[in-house]
Amino acid sequence: MNQAEILQKVNLGYGKAAQFLGAPFQQYRPTDPLNPLGTSLGSLMADFDIDPKFSYKAPSTYGKPLYYGLFDATNVRVGDYLVGAEGTFFVANMEPNKPVLCVSCNRTVGFFRPQSSPVGPGYYGGDRRGGGEQALMAGIPVSELQGIRGERGQTNLPGDTRLPWVIILLPAIGNVEIEAADRMNDDLGRWFTVSSAELTNLGWRLTAILADT
Repeated sequence: MNQAEILQKVNLGYGKAAQFLGAPFQQYRPTDPLNPLGTSLGSLMADFDIDPKFSYKAPSTYGKPLYYGLFDATNVRVGDYLVGAEGTFFVANMEPNKPVLCVSCNRTVGFFRPQSSPVGPGYYGGDRRGGGEQALMAGIPVSELQGIRGERGQTNLPGDTRLPWVIILLPAIGNVEIEAADRMNDDLGRWFTVSSAELTNLGWRLTAILADT
């Protein structure tokens, strides 16, 4: 028996278990970064656990967005989204004969590339929000987690609190490249500036700071 045959049986077993333990999820495969959940590929039964052995011995905890997917992954690909009553997940990694690694999403965001605009006389310039940004992505479910530090804003007044950092995980979609200094807004109406952008084999891992200007 070769690896492909073993994988087929593993997927079949996970699918049978999901019929009893799981719930229905809609499957999406983003192709348009401006409308990633525009078309559903259909539904499948799925469940998620923090334990790759699916022991179901512990609930999820703060700041831990990684889960293992219990479902028939025959027609699932890295970057797919699974959306159901239990939440939204994207598939981060699929390796032969191992559980599928998924990321739980808690925010929906958009990414924009600011366009430089002249401000003031002569050679002064800067980026102006609302001044013709290029939309890179829109309506993207992501994992947005609180960072471990903060930073003083530009005003730096005595009563100012530190601006929070966040860590964002999302799949790679198409040929979109996210860069430092790109803007991100989330479904809470907050704007962030991307500080670092790393494209890994699991998708994008970003850090961003809350914008105060």
